[in-house]
Amino acid sequence: YLSLRFGKYSSDEYITSLAEFVVQKISPRHVEPVKRILALTETCLVERDPATYNIATLKPLGEVFALVCDSENPQLFTIEFIKGQIRKYSSTERDSLLASLLDGVRASGNRDVCVKMTPTEKGQRWGLLSMPVDEEVESLHLRFLAAPPSKCSLWD
Repeated sequence: YLSLRFGKYSSDEYITSLAEFVVQKISPRHVEPVKRILALTETCLVERDPATYNIATLKPLGEVFALVCDSENPQLFTIEFIKGQIRKYSSTERDSLLASLLDGVRASGNRDVCVKMTPTEKGQRWGLLSMPVDEEVESLHLRFLAAPPSKCSLWD
């Protein structure tokens, strides 16, 4: 079971760390933040238990949708995934962690990832997070920005 626990991501090439960062994971499951090691491999983001070094979570870098920096707390950040999952962490090395993660995600072939200051409002999106927005939607947004309807502002 343990050798195939992560399916096609079970081999060493997927779980060998290139960079590691100590983080505090913030989760509704735990009252207090949980200490974790967030490791970046060539193809995956691996969350490890620092006491045992066992893998707690493994996510392919291709599934990262956005990296969100908290505007008020300089240590807080969120990773949004295309399937809707959200992971929230705190780290004293937030900016270097996010820069490394952004480089890794883009190097893995996921060019659509971005760094933002506000979480994604899924109700505001006209498609799945896993699908790029088509040209018609982009064109509609650009027309709206160029000439907004007189009855509403940009903030509506």
